[in-house]
Amino acid sequence: MTKRLRWCADDKKGRGRLSVFLVSILFFVDFLAFISLFLHITIDTRMGAHRLRVALKKA
Repeated sequence: MTKRLRWCADDKKGRGRLSVFLVSILFFVDFLAFISLFLHITIDTRMGAHRLRVALKKA
């Protein structure tokens, strides 16, 4: 109930909904960046392990 009241109060100012929207967009972008970074790191480590195995086989 307090959230709803706060939203109504913020809507009168015209900021509340926009700020919530912007924060959600920023959070989503940050989440996507984190996922891409995580995938990049895992792919790099797998490639590194593969190269290491190939080098060990050659040696």
